[in-house]
Amino acid sequence: MKNRYKHHTIALLFFCILLAILQLNGCTDETPNDIKTIEGNTPIGPYLQNLSSNSVSVLWTSLDEAEGRVIIQDTEGNTITEVRDRGIFHSVQITGLKSGTQYTYQVKERKHLIGQKGRFRTPPLREASKHKYSFAVLGDSGTGSKAQYEVAHQMRLYDPAFVLHTGDIVYPTGAESQYYDKFFRPYQDLLVTKVFWAVLGNHDYQSSNGKPFEKFFETPANNQDSSERFYSFEYGNALFVALDSEKLSGNQSQQKFLKTALAASQHTWRFVFFHEPLYSSGSKHGSNLRLREQISPILEFHDVDIVFTGHDHHYERTKSRKDYMQDGHGTIYIVSGGGGVELREVGYSYFTEYSASVNHFIGIQIDNNQLHLEAIDRNGNVFDVLHLEKSSVRSTAN
Repeated sequence: MKNRYKHHTIALLFFCILLAILQLNGCTDETPNDIKTIEGNTPIGPYLQNLSSNSVSVLWTSLDEAEGRVIIQDTEGNTITEVRDRGIFHSVQITGLKSGTQYTYQVKERKHLIGQKGRFRTPPLREASKHKYSFAVLGDSGTGSKAQYEVAHQMRLYDPAFVLHTGDIVYPTGAESQYYDKFFRPYQDLLVTKVFWAVLGNHDYQSSNGKPFEKFFETPANNQDSSERFYSFEYGNALFVALDSEKLSGNQSQQKFLKTALAASQHTWRFVFFHEPLYSSGSKHGSNLRLREQISPILEFHDVDIVFTGHDHHYERTKSRKDYMQDGHGTIYIVSGGGGVELREVGYSYFTEYSASVNHFIGIQIDNNQLHLEAIDRNGNVFDVLHLEKSSVRSTAN
């Protein structure tokens, strides 16, 4: 009996020592700055939002209420500005920046660096003589799947200036608790240097009517409703208009905003993005015909170049559409709904130029009046290419 107790004691002691070693190893790999949770006990960031030619917002969260400092420096290490903020969820707007200029930034609480040091470049002004930059587009991504991580890796290699997200940012319900594992973790290396400009998808609306979106994304809210959910921004010679397709049908406020933004634009390129597709050969959702009848006439009248959407889990590019304005240059519609979600079958319709059921993102390069688009799969293979060139740039509003 004594030997049995002795053996049990030795086994228990060995187990405790082993457990202590495992916990110690875990601590050495996870510093306080690496601990990341969303609701209450895990900091995220820092990450960038709402970038313009003269400003940017830096966001992050703290474990507890704390004072943090955002330090902006030029490429030679000279401090341009330092802004303090106290709280748990921090959003600091930095103003007075120069257009077309690269900066570095870091966030500190007390003397400790929070997250990674980052960098960003402010957009050039539309009046600049040269415009050469790239951006990426994806949607329906937030599952935490291997496909999502592989697509994210390919985007890092592509190294865009910024990213457009066409919605369904986190599955299954867009809850705040789902954001870290299905958005911040997969894109953490991108978020520290690239702004993600996003719109809500139907899944993002399923928690608190989309409130978590407004917590984690900061947009210009430059509309008559001061809503964060539809907006416009410019990057050099391009205008981007983001819409909330879940509330778009019959919504006079959004449609008026779209018309006004496009009518005032003198940009060479015009892009619009939202979640539900107007043209789709998808096996589940397909084209939103009601929304098409309301929105496509506006898009074609104002010569929008490309409309990016998601919702259907595939890639599809249409032929240039002139269904409502025969004298315009036509609008191309692209469904990009394969950012990491499980794929669905896609067909081929009268309006289809190319379609494929594949996890992917889209890379777009702008060089003044030329556009080069590549659809890139999770393994880095280019499976669709589009090149557009304009003989003249816009100098007056339509």
